[in-house]
Amino acid sequence: MRRRTADVWVGAIGIVVLILVAGVLLIRAGSHRGGDHGRRATTWSRYAVTGDRLRVEFEGSPCDTGTASLREQPDRVVVTAYLKASGTCVALAAGLDAEVRLHAPLGSRPVYDGACLQRSDTPNDPACVRSAHDQAGGI
Repeated sequence: MRRRTADVWVGAIGIVVLILVAGVLLIRAGSHRGGDHGRRATTWSRYAVTGDRLRVEFEGSPCDTGTASLREQPDRVVVTAYLKASGTCVALAAGLDAEVRLHAPLGSRPVYDGACLQRSDTPNDPACVRSAHDQAGGI
């Protein structure tokens, strides 16, 4: 009888531990939906300018939301695209875009990919410049 009681207690403790671990994982997964949690910079390859709007194109999943930020300087423009997961999704690729408003005409200023610059050791890394050639054919 004592052995059976001990087996029941071990099983009950195992179930409680399993429920606690599952609860922690669900709370952590849910907390990534609010605030800036889950938002990550992503590289982009093409842009188009229409008036004072600059739109970048990048890859994500159908469950991602795309946004962008702009940092304008007299000699260059830096656009950083961001992905934020809006739920659990299968790993399918989807084309996303985001738009920013320029404060001054783009003119001849180069456009840099902010996520590329974040990963680079060089603040003006030429590999991070997205030129007018990248927008050939439109977005």
